[in-house]
Amino acid sequence: MKNLIALVVVLVMSTTIMSAKNFNSAEDLPKAVKKVVKLLEATRFDEELEKEVVVKVDIKVNTANEIVVLCVGTDKVNIRRFIANNLNYKKIDAGQLKQGSEYSFYVTFKPNI
Repeated sequence: MKNLIALVVVLVMSTTIMSAKNFNSAEDLPKAVKKVVKLLEATRFDEELEKEVVVKVDIKVNTANEIVVLCVGTDKVNIRRFIANNLNYKKIDAGQLKQGSEYSFYVTFKPNI
């Protein structure tokens, strides 16, 4: 019984420590978000959409301060290609995001009215 309690305590502590390690309070995320939005607005998405599409995008910042798209959470090839073409290997200011860190955000595509 003591071993089981010790195991539960260790699991809770390790989960708490891992979630605390992922928190980066010193980063200037609003500037980085504006930069990503600007990159995605550079060209318009040409496909006609029937309804609003929300896509989760996972990126990483490499050692050259470039955005690398890791995953685009959609089955639509045109949306994946659009996001990858507009974000992959685009420079971002060194002070905005931490090199080697992974980030996730959502992009919303709305139909033309």
